[in-house]
Amino acid sequence: MNNLFSLVLLISFSILIYSCGGSEKSEQQETIEESTPTAPGMSNDDFNHLLNNVTNIEYLFIDYPISFSQNEPNAVRQAVMFIERETAFPEPVCEPTAMIIFLGDGEILAEGNVYFLENCAYVVLEKDNEPVYYHKLSNQGYQFYNQVLVNYFNQLQQQQQ
Repeated sequence: MNNLFSLVLLISFSILIYSCGGSEKSEQQETIEESTPTAPGMSNDDFNHLLNNVTNIEYLFIDYPISFSQNEPNAVRQAVMFIERETAFPEPVCEPTAMIIFLGDGEILAEGNVYFLENCAYVVLEKDNEPVYYHKLSNQGYQFYNQVLVNYFNQLQQQQQ
């Protein structure tokens, strides 16, 4: 139970660090970012296609027994908007936390992995099991996914009592 509490605290602390680190960048960070090549991202048309056509989203957390769907139109639209239009390359030390599938009219419109732990906050969308688009995860998206894990750990803790 102490391990569970420690993990919840670690996740909460990582959110705090991520949300506080926001807008101020050092000159060294800006220099590194300027020298980093641009990651490929979806076009505006692709984003709009997802926003206008996704009717259902499937989530599967990789290291946790969590999976769920969303099909309420406002929640689906908000979840699509968790993907920022700004691109970002994945960090080699980061592992995907959840898989996500965007569905519309019974077909897969996009799928990929969400990275949101240990200073990672991005989405990698795939085609034919190969990464093709790399986008930053919004702060709201980071909080959403983290809240899913916090709820899971809270339920575990309640079950153990």
